[in-house]
Amino acid sequence: MANKLSYFDSIAIKHCTFKTGKGILFDLAEEKDRKGYYNVEGFMFLNNNIINHDGQLVTLIQSGKNESTLGPIININGNQIYRYKYKGR
Repeated sequence: MANKLSYFDSIAIKHCTFKTGKGILFDLAEEKDRKGYYNVEGFMFLNNNIINHDGQLVTLIQSGKNESTLGPIININGNQIYRYKYKGR
């Protein structure tokens, strides 16, 4: 497990297929200290197929009171989603 102050510069998922999943596909919402830290600077989810998924696709949080923090940058575009269900909280 990475240190809680660790983060990725970027995560890029392109041209992938995800079939029959359950739960959160990408959970990047671990920041709990409200200091403005986040787990990834840039998240790209482009041109993927999601088939028969039950749950959230992405969770990401940037909390805290540091107004100099501009990220994270999220790009979710060109994805095809089939038979998706999520009931929420």
